[in-house]
Amino acid sequence: MISSVGNYMLDVKILKNSEVIDQSITSEVIVMDTDFLQFHIESDPNQNIKVYIEDYLLPISYISELKLFCSVSDKIFRESFGHSNLRIFCNDEMVFEKIFNVCTNESKFDQIKSMVKYLLDNNERILDICFSRTKFKMNHSGPSESNFETILSQAEKIINIFLTKKGNLSSTLKSHLITVKEDINEQNIDNINPLDIIENISDLFPSNDPNSIILKNRKYSLDKIKRENYLDSYNLIENQILLGGIISIKDKLESMLFLIKNSELTFEKEYENLKSFQNSYSLDDLYLQLTTAGMEIRIQNVLTSISIILFEIQKKLRVAFNGYLHPIITPFVRNSSFYLSVFNCIHDWYNLGSPNLGVNQNLTKIRSISKIYELFCLYKIIENLIDYQWIVSKSIEHKFFKNFIPSHIEFQKDDLTLHLTYEKIITPFDSDTQHNDLVYLKHHFRTEFQFYTPDFVLKKEDTMGNAEYYILDAKYSHINTLYKYDVMDELFRKYHTNIAVYDSARNVLSSHKILSVNALHPFGEKRLSKWQENDVVKILPNVSSIKVSSSENDLYEIISLIDL
Repeated sequence: MISSVGNYMLDVKILKNSEVIDQSITSEVIVMDTDFLQFHIESDPNQNIKVYIEDYLLPISYISELKLFCSVSDKIFRESFGHSNLRIFCNDEMVFEKIFNVCTNESKFDQIKSMVKYLLDNNERILDICFSRTKFKMNHSGPSESNFETILSQAEKIINIFLTKKGNLSSTLKSHLITVKEDINEQNIDNINPLDIIENISDLFPSNDPNSIILKNRKYSLDKIKRENYLDSYNLIENQILLGGIISIKDKLESMLFLIKNSELTFEKEYENLKSFQNSYSLDDLYLQLTTAGMEIRIQNVLTSISIILFEIQKKLRVAFNGYLHPIITPFVRNSSFYLSVFNCIHDWYNLGSPNLGVNQNLTKIRSISKIYELFCLYKIIENLIDYQWIVSKSIEHKFFKNFIPSHIEFQKDDLTLHLTYEKIITPFDSDTQHNDLVYLKHHFRTEFQFYTPDFVLKKEDTMGNAEYYILDAKYSHINTLYKYDVMDELFRKYHTNIAVYDSARNVLSSHKILSVNALHPFGEKRLSKWQENDVVKILPNVSSIKVSSSENDLYEIISLIDL
C-alpha cells in the first residue's frame, strides 16, 4: 500500500507467513496469534522510519540490496488477542496505520475465557482492565458505539426512576387544563357554551327533554350539541421527551436481544480466502460469552417494565410520540427533581450511541494475554493463601489499576506477617534502603534500566525482624518453551544472583534470605527445576516451575514452603 510523506512515497507491504497480504480487500487484517508477520517498507534509506505495534517499537533494518526497511519475521501477536494497531512513522510523522484483528484457536480461547471468568467472579470490573490497553472517555460530539453492559446499566437506571412512580405517574408528570368537546355525560351536562348553541342552531328541535333550552317560550333539545369539559392534558413537550427516551431504550434493548440470540461469526465475500478462520475465535466471541450469561434475563425484565410504563403514559395519559427528542431544561424541569434526574440520564443515554458487541470506544482491545495471566495468578495466590489460613489485614490499591487491583496485601497468621506485592520495583541500594529491603545489585556494564520488577514478591516476617523472600514470575507459556529458552536459569540469574537483601545490623547485602524463585505457567505437564530433585532434604533456593491454570493449581508447593 502506498503512503506519502511530503513529496516522497512509501510502499508498505505486510507479509503473513511469507505471503503478501492484499490490503485492498479490507481495512482490517485478520490474523492468527500463531502467524509469522513481517513488514517491508520501500523508502529512502535516509528517512527515519519507525514501526509500532500499539506502544511497542519493532526492530527494523535497512537492506540495501532490496532497498527496503524490513522487520524480523516473527509471531508478533503470539501473546495478543483482539484488535491491535500497526503504525508507521516517517521522520516522526505517522504515515501509515492498519488494524489487525487477532484470532486464536479453540483451546487457547477456552483457557483465556476461563481465566477472565475467574477474574470476573472476584472483581466484576475486571473487564475494564482485560479489554482496554488505553482508556478513552466516551465521545459526546458525534456517533459512537458502546458496549452492551454500559447501555443496559444506563437503561436500568432510567427505568428504575420511573418504577418508583409506577401507578402514580398522573400525579407526578406535568399537565395543564384544556377544554374538550364531548358528547353529553354526567360530568358535562351543564357545560354548554352559548356560542356553541348559536353555531349549531340547525341541530335544535322541539322537545320536552329536560336537557333543553327555552327559546320564545318553546323548548328545544340540545342532544346533538357537544358539551365542554376541562381535562388534565399530559401531551406536553416535557412528557414527549420522556416518552421518546423510553421508546429509544425499548428499541435499543430489543436490538441487543436480537444480537445476543443470533450473534455468530459471519464471513462476507471479501473474506472467502479466510475460511480457515471459521474455526478460530475473536474478541467479539469472548466478550459475548463473558457478558451475556445473565444479560438476556435482565433485558427481558427491563422490557417488561417498559411495557407497563408505556401503557400508562401513552394509553392512559395520552402522550403523543414525536420522535427521540433531546432533553430541554425548561423552568419547570429545573424545579422538578424527578424531571431533572430523568432528563440528565436520557441526555447520557443518547450520547451512548448504538449498541456494539464488545469492541468499541471503551473496550478498544484486549490487553496482552500475559497481563491477564498475571492478574489470574495474583487472585489465585490470594485465594490459596486464604485457604491456608492466612488472614488479610491490609490492602493498598495499585497506582494504575486503582480499586481494580491491589498492589500490596498484608496477611497475618499467628505471629507471622506475609506481604504480597504485585509489580514491586527493586532498585539499587541508596540512602532510603531499609533493613530487609530487596536491593538490585548494580552492574558495571549496564548504564540504564538498573532495576527489576518481578510479578509477585512474597515477604514473610516474624516478630524478631527476620525476613524471607519468595519471588514468582508469571509466564503465559508452555513448559517446553520455558525449557527451550532456559527460563529457570534466567530467573535465577535475575532474582537471586542479581538481587540481595539488606542486613542493616551487619551492613551487608546477601541473597541467602531469598528462598524461592519460581515461574508460574499454564501449559504442559512436565516440571522444571534448576536442581536435581532430592527426596531426603529440601534444596534452597527453590528454583522451579509451578503450574497454575484454570484446571490445575500447584501453588501449594510454594505456600507449603512459606509455612515451614
